[in-house]
Amino acid sequence: MSKFWLLGVIFLLSSTGWGVTYQVVVPGKAVLAQGRQEVDLKKHSVGAVTHHLLSYHAKKGDFTYEGVPEGVHSIAGLGSQTKILSDEEMLTYGWCFQLNGKTLKTLPHQSRFVSQEDRLVWFYAYAHYKRGKWLGWCIPANQAPGSF
Repeated sequence: MSKFWLLGVIFLLSSTGWGVTYQVVVPGKAVLAQGRQEVDLKKHSVGAVTHHLLSYHAKKGDFTYEGVPEGVHSIAGLGSQTKILSDEEMLTYGWCFQLNGKTLKTLPHQSRFVSQEDRLVWFYAYAHYKRGKWLGWCIPANQAPGSF
């Protein structure tokens, strides 16, 4: 009997810690959603998994969501917008993601998870354009000049 008990404990411990960890963070670092999801690494892109998870949260009534596997249009009413600072400078807002702490230069549907231990974070951010050059991108929105 003790062998079966030990196998049951091992199964429970291993099944509760398996899967990609995800978070959706809004300005001010408030966590809007988080969880863990097992992913078919060969079949599903970051975009496909994101679309599935955010659609699930929206159907539950946690927040509103508009998007496709290729990108997120809005979460909880925060979507793409542009703030004109002058005739030479603007900030463009939208949603960015990090995979394992790194902001990728690929679109979500072009990005892949590497393991079930990956960590995905979506956050509202901005890109800074000044005098014909992009000075930065995927900078957290709460760090914007004039504050968000």
